[in-house]
Amino acid sequence: MSQSKDSIDKKPKILVVDDRLENLFAMEKALCRVNATVITAQSGNEALSLVMRHQFALILMDVQMPGMDGFETVALIHGEDKSKDIPIIFVTAISKEDQYVLKGYHTGAVDYIFKPFDKNVLIAKVNIMLELHTKQKQLEDKIIEHKKIENRLLQEISERKSMERKLILATQQAESANNYKSMFLANISHEIRTPMHAILGFTDLLLEDDLTNEQRETLEIVQNSSNTLLTIINDLLDLSKVEAGKIELEQLPINIKHIVADIIKLISNKIESEKITLLLSVDENVPSRLIGDPTRLKQILLNLYNNALKFTQKGKIELRVFCKDEDDSNSDLSNLQFEIEDTGIGIAETKIETIFDAFEQADSSTTRKFGGTGLGLSLTKHLINLMNGDINVTSHEGKGSVFSFNIKLNKIVPKNAGKTDLASENHTLNHNEKNKSPAEKLKILVVEDNAVNRKLIGKQLDRFGFEIDFAIDGKIGVDLATSNAYSIILMDMNLPIMSGVDATRKIRQFELDQGGHVPIIAMTANAMKGTREECLRAGMDDYLTKPVNKELLKTIIAKYDGTREFEILDNRHRILLVDDEEVFLEILEITFQTHFPTAKIKTATNGIQASAFLGSFLPTIVVMDLNMPEMNGVSLAKFILNDERYKNIHILTLTGLSKDNEQVVELKKLGLNDIYFKPEQLNELIQNAREIISS
Repeated sequence: MSQSKDSIDKKPKILVVDDRLENLFAMEKALCRVNATVITAQSGNEALSLVMRHQFALILMDVQMPGMDGFETVALIHGEDKSKDIPIIFVTAISKEDQYVLKGYHTGAVDYIFKPFDKNVLIAKVNIMLELHTKQKQLEDKIIEHKKIENRLLQEISERKSMERKLILATQQAESANNYKSMFLANISHEIRTPMHAILGFTDLLLEDDLTNEQRETLEIVQNSSNTLLTIINDLLDLSKVEAGKIELEQLPINIKHIVADIIKLISNKIESEKITLLLSVDENVPSRLIGDPTRLKQILLNLYNNALKFTQKGKIELRVFCKDEDDSNSDLSNLQFEIEDTGIGIAETKIETIFDAFEQADSSTTRKFGGTGLGLSLTKHLINLMNGDINVTSHEGKGSVFSFNIKLNKIVPKNAGKTDLASENHTLNHNEKNKSPAEKLKILVVEDNAVNRKLIGKQLDRFGFEIDFAIDGKIGVDLATSNAYSIILMDMNLPIMSGVDATRKIRQFELDQGGHVPIIAMTANAMKGTREECLRAGMDDYLTKPVNKELLKTIIAKYDGTREFEILDNRHRILLVDDEEVFLEILEITFQTHFPTAKIKTATNGIQASAFLGSFLPTIVVMDLNMPEMNGVSLAKFILNDERYKNIHILTLTGLSKDNEQVVELKKLGLNDIYFKPEQLNELIQNAREIISS
């Protein structure tokens, strides 16, 4: 009964157990038409041995055998884990009485075939069992395959989680490195700007005195060198902000003609050669008033002018400004085109593509010959891109270059037609200020720990005719501010004993208890992102970055001196926006700036800060959230309603609370029904604000 190994391995196996050879031959012959390998055994012991060595799809077992009968053999086979599930059919000539059949089934048989057997019945039953075996095997194979797939997925998930952990760790390390970099830049900025403030300030003061030509020339060299150093510092800081994606554009009213006039004035002072002519052409169709970031636009133009001036020895530098594709006169946007043409050394065609890369210059000898970091054009391109514009350059070596860029700015359409005197927007000191008697002098508190800076600020303010008190740390500053009446406080940020931020908070808390509000202007050498926001959150009214020139200092003082002429001239509406969610507050500010471009807009992140702004800002409209920390909207509304000075303020509420919230109900009890719900009713609130301003 030998079988080939390959045949046995490929086909399902059937074990036939019978003690009589003629029965085994008869079974083998009958099963020759079955697609299976038949293996025979003549005893129960031999069958057990074969079961341990082979995997059988079916066992055909005789019952009556010497030594160990079929019932005993089946019991032992099904007692082993390996063979417990093998289906067994008893093939027997013993009685068909129920007691024997039941015994077989109880032992583990799945069926009975009685001798003499019908060949066709045998084959049919065997085929059914083999088909079941095949399906079971396929199912087992699928289960095994699914388990393999599951294991692979688990492995991939484990690998992905490991990769995610590595990425999270790498991100944390990068963020940590970026934070260290920001801290380093902030510290470097502060340490460099502090002495630069003194150098530029005192140089500026000395240049106002009577000097010999040689002295004036020497001081102007110091001044120009200091300004160059300051430009490099500013470029490095701006580059770090660009890399971090943290440069944000302001949306303020600007006058294009005044901006380019200021730039021409600055550049004119830099030109030493009489061989260079500055030309300016501003098309009459360019709107005089638009919405944009005046500081960044000036930075773009200054960078391009400085670049042209650096490489032009003779000839001209011409700026042309005109409206591009201005077909739709009703459009809210003005597409401005700026072109700066020079007659300088030009740029090689192969180098044009790289000149906007950081630290790149058209020629490696450029830095040695003309100086510069190679940052100006890179920053210029980034700033123009932030304004949704683009910059291009055409150039010919030895003949010159043309840098052209376009930006789109929102138009300002005044409600009342007519020309506006720009002097009403540029807050300047009353010309009669110096003629006032000592009793009427503006009294200013300067909180500054650096002795050199105190001396500089003192000299600058003294020339304006102001009365000045000094404090050398934050604690002394608080003591003086709470025991004296000051028109303005100039507050340094980095102070010993008590920082400028903490000192401001204490002064604002004192005012909250005692009443009143004195404008506090931050003066800091830290120009990194977040410093201005930190100042405003603490309750400061404005922010100056050192070094501060005297004209800017004079302008900021005039802006916050409530008795001065500019307050009468400036009759624009004021809107105070209050919300503790800074992202929504930013959206709110942009929305109001877009709908009310001529209005003055101020923001506060909580009720206490908003209440501190009321006295000096005196808004027409307060748009406030309800659910805020420290002082909620209801408390702020009561604060406004209970003060006679604020009787003309319109309070509009924009909240995310439900209509039946207790704060909403309490607000209605106060008689305030202008309540709108975020975000769906923002447009309705804007319409109400428009009606208030129109009336």
